[in-house]
Amino acid sequence: MNTLKKTISIFIFCCFAGVSLIFAGANEKKNLMIITLDDAIKTALKSSEDLKMASNGKAVKSSDFLKAKREKYPYLTASFSWAENLQYPQGMGLNDYSMDFGLSLSQKIFTFGRMEKTIEIASKQAEIGLLDENATKREIIYLTKYAYYSIYLAKRIHEIHYESLERAGQNKAILEERSSSGRASKYENIKAASDIAGRIPSVNDAKANLNTIVHTFIILLGFDDFDIAGKVDISSDIFKSEYTPLDHRDLISKLLLNHPSLKKLKLSVSTSQDNIDMLKKLYYPEISVFSSYNRRGYDNSFAPSYKALSDYSMIGLNFSVPLFDGGLRRENIYQAEILENNARLSLEKKRKELILSLENAVSKYNEFIKTLKANEKALNLAETSFMMSKDLFRSGYLSVTDLNDAELYLTGQKIKKEVTLVNLEINLAEIEKLSGALNE
Repeated sequence: MNTLKKTISIFIFCCFAGVSLIFAGANEKKNLMIITLDDAIKTALKSSEDLKMASNGKAVKSSDFLKAKREKYPYLTASFSWAENLQYPQGMGLNDYSMDFGLSLSQKIFTFGRMEKTIEIASKQAEIGLLDENATKREIIYLTKYAYYSIYLAKRIHEIHYESLERAGQNKAILEERSSSGRASKYENIKAASDIAGRIPSVNDAKANLNTIVHTFIILLGFDDFDIAGKVDISSDIFKSEYTPLDHRDLISKLLLNHPSLKKLKLSVSTSQDNIDMLKKLYYPEISVFSSYNRRGYDNSFAPSYKALSDYSMIGLNFSVPLFDGGLRRENIYQAEILENNARLSLEKKRKELILSLENAVSKYNEFIKTLKANEKALNLAETSFMMSKDLFRSGYLSVTDLNDAELYLTGQKIKKEVTLVNLEINLAEIEKLSGALNE
């Protein structure tokens, strides 16, 4: 009698939990705002702090380029000075007050290419800033796609576990039909109730995992209000009707041509070479011209009169050549050559890493295409097997354990198919990021 009461209690609890989940699911689907993948990418790009910082870095490098170009133009300065001569020897032609104001102009006219190299280096650095921004943009697009597909997978796993719970309840209903005719034992009733109870934690765990991923997605989009999590949903129409194998050779060519990290490192090598050339040109002289015009004079008046001031002007040529610096330039060139070698090594290392990543992504993508076909076949067989097991169970030819095993196998095959679909899209997103096929 106690065993029967426990069985009835377990069954009532499972029914109550199942009904609660049904109403919760129905309420969640009301008034949901559907976010498409394109909208998610646009929002993530607009709100990303990393992209804003990359844009700021690009602006700084562009400003450095303008500063370097400034060396081509003349320097014009104005000066003014006023002084009270408190003590001075007699007979020197000085008075109590002195004033001096004027303009001076200087212009570099020949630096043996050093100034041009400086501008060229700054120009390449500005281009590197643009490449950094593009690389950041690619990474944000990839992470947004990854998060979007992860939400889909977590959502589907939750739905599949919930469907499994419903099928377990249907199995219990069939068993009750058999019990009415005396063809079911107490063990089978307990086992059926246990199967229902055992599925509820899986549903709850899947829901908790979904909430966690949705919260991460919300932060990625730039929102900090987690209450919005229950008001948004994603589009389920995100998969291709057919997936075709990819040729890694063509994609590697695109990677080597378009990837911003490789472009950046190539520019770094070129910049290092330019820096060495520029440092070598420090051994050569610099020629510049200068001129100035001043009004200067002395007076016993606090504000010297204009008549007390005289004109002073000059024009000249400045020729400066470095003779000895204790080996400083030689060491600077030596260090620059080491950095140039490191830049080449970094380029080669990054090239190998990216090619390996692309090879692996393409290989996994092509294998997942085969896996998807196997998943679809296995799922069809699992559905047929479950329906047959259900009919046999209804007729009393199968035990509740056999039917539960068939249902769990069906649930597993559904999850495996969804995992393969998401893996296909995630690998495709990685391939697009590496090969440069993203729209920038």
